Order: sequence, then structure tokens, then C-alpha cells
Amino acid sequence: GGATKQAIFRFAKNTPALECGGLAENACGNGSLMRIMPTALYLVGQYGNCTLDDRTSNIIHNTSKCTHGHLRCQMACGIFCSVVFQLCCGGNLRNATLFGIRSALAYYRKRPDFAVVYDDFSNLDTIETWEENNVMSTGYVLHTLQASLWCLLKTSGYAECVLKAVNLGEDTDTTAAVAGALAGLWYGAKQIPKKWAENTAKYEEIKAK
Repeated sequence: GGATKQAIFRFAKNTPALECGGLAENACGNGSLMRIMPTALYLVGQYGNCTLDDRTSNIIHNTSKCTHGHLRCQMACGIFCSVVFQLCCGGNLRNATLFGIRSALAYYRKRPDFAVVYDDFSNLDTIETWEENNVMSTGYVLHTLQASLWCLLKTSGYAECVLKAVNLGEDTDTTAAVAGALAGLWYGAKQIPKKWAENTAKYEEIKAK
């Protein structure tokens, strides 16, 4: 994406990595959200049953800053990771997802530095009640987060979730990637259709690892 490309150009010119991500309003794409899952899983591996706090959020925000420095991108990544933390604890999908959202909102509510973007996310705790025509699936990071969480909560299997994300249209590949990351974590690799998996680039190499 354009934001990532510009960040790489800045890094090549010796800009510190954490200052490479764009800060402009038009730099709020979904690139860092699309790649934040490994960071969430790393934190779970390092600290066990995680919560979003100053320690974990600092790592999450820094991961985003390398390519997407806007506070909106950072907060989207933080909410996503908070949901991942709760899904890793098991239990009920709906309860875990909503608790992850609400606990993240409670954390950011106490962060004055995020006050300027907080209201953009404040209605996420009602996402399961949204009608499909209210869900947008553009490359804007807020839309991608909303659409992905909505697809997760409105479906009951991996393939169903990914197909619903694709069928929303617009930025289909990224929305499906973000929604699919959550669904894959919850439902497990065995639910990924074999035909889909086998068409993945370097499938045999991935399978061997």
C-alpha cells in the first residue's frame, strides 16, 4: 500500500523506524491492522493471558508506527489485539469478542492522548446489532476493524466468516484477512477449506513448518 511504501522510503533515508509511519488524516489505511496479529500472539506467548495495558499497548502501538503512525491506526490495532487476547482465553465467542472490545475502550478512555480519536471507536461495543447496510468495508482502518468484528460475530465458522467479509465488497482482501485471522484463531486451522489452503502461495512450505 501507499502508506507502507512511503514509510519504507522514509526508513531508507535514515528516518527512525518508529517515526516512519504517516500521521496525516489521509494516512489512516488498514495496513498495520492487517499485519498486527503476530504481535498479538507474541504478547500472549510472552505474558500469558494478556490485557491491554501500558506494557502491551506500547508494543502494539510501536508495531503500527513503523508504517501507520496515526493515533487512529494505533487504537484500531490495540482494540484488535484486545479481542485476540480474550479469544485466546476461550469460552464463548460473542462474550470474548465483546469483552475484548469493551475492555479496550475502557483502557483508551483513560488515555488523554487518544481522546481525539476515541469517539470514532466508541460505538464498537454495539457492532453485533448493526445491519449489513451500516457496515462499510473500505481501506480506511476504522471500517476494516468494524467490518471484521461484525463478520466474526455474525457467523459461526471460518469459511462463513471469510466469505461474508469478501461479499461486503470494497477492500475485500484486507477485510477478509483481518476477519480471517480472528476466525482462524477461534475455529482452528482444520476449519480452513482444503481447496483454499492448497491454493495459498508456498502452501507446502507453510504446511511443513
